[in-house]
Amino acid sequence: MLPDEREYKLAKTILKWNDVLLSVLEAFYVHYLCDYLYQLACTFTEFYDGCYCIERNSSGDIVNIRMERMVLCEMTADVLAVGLGILGIRTIEKM
Repeated sequence: MLPDEREYKLAKTILKWNDVLLSVLEAFYVHYLCDYLYQLACTFTEFYDGCYCIERNSSGDIVNIRMERMVLCEMTADVLAVGLGILGIRTIEKM
């Protein structure tokens, strides 16, 4: 269960991935993919700004790791990497 609205919104956006791919394949409109990836990136930014995956106390020690949020981050990264790969855009591993 995803208690935060931003978690739920991100999960819903990720779940649209298959539908977007089918639309691109059927209509040959690559801009559908571009629009979706932009929407996913914006939704992830909202999520990342408000939902901590790793909670720390005042001394900086890890108190809690929210694995469901970590999974959402990993799924977002996977979808973005595949989508950008389809567009011929290389991704970086580290900044």
